[in-house]
Amino acid sequence: MGINSVAPATKQAAQQAVEASGVHYIDTAVMAPGLQVPILLGSSHTAALAAALMTATTWQTAGRYP
Repeated sequence: MGINSVAPATKQAAQQAVEASGVHYIDTAVMAPGLQVPILLGSSHTAALAAALMTATTWQTAGRYP
């Protein structure tokens, strides 16, 4: 996951470099400053990541449940 503020061309170059090594690249957009804020995900692989992040263990550890 790329979580940073850079130009779109820089993110595209990062995506190409990462995916060339056989790894999935998932871009993110942090929607506000702080620790518990919405994050948008952008990739054809976001559904798999969201499913992994939404496990009961993840929510229990965070003290929150869906």
